Amino acid sequence: MTLRSRPATAADIQRFYPGLSASVRAWVCEVDGQPAGIMGIALMRPAHSIFSIVTDELRPHLGSIVVGRMTKRLGASIARCRAPVLAVRERGEPKAAHLLKRLGFRFHMLLDGDAIYRFEGVN
Repeated sequence: MTLRSRPATAADIQRFYPGLSASVRAWVCEVDGQPAGIMGIALMRPAHSIFSIVTDELRPHLGSIVVGRMTKRLGASIARCRAPVLAVRERGEPKAAHLLKRLGFRFHMLLDGDAIYRFEGVN
């Protein structure tokens, strides 16, 4: 089994998010040469938004160095943003709140039952 990350291409973005037309900074994680997950930031106004998709093939490797480096790259991109950065915590992802906190997000509000987090900076 090989695990590697790389910058996402336009084709990767369309594969994971068909129809997305925002500018993005994103990275793909491949398992055995096949895209198995993506994380990034959509650069929109008035606020940017982070996103991620984890497939079943990638889930057992979330604690890997490769995924950790991707998360670090995402964190650096978020820190450079001049517009507010928001995130919606996925209800079915038990580790989402911990990851958002680690990236410097804090709970901001509930919107239609979804928890919205806002980047406040890393302590």
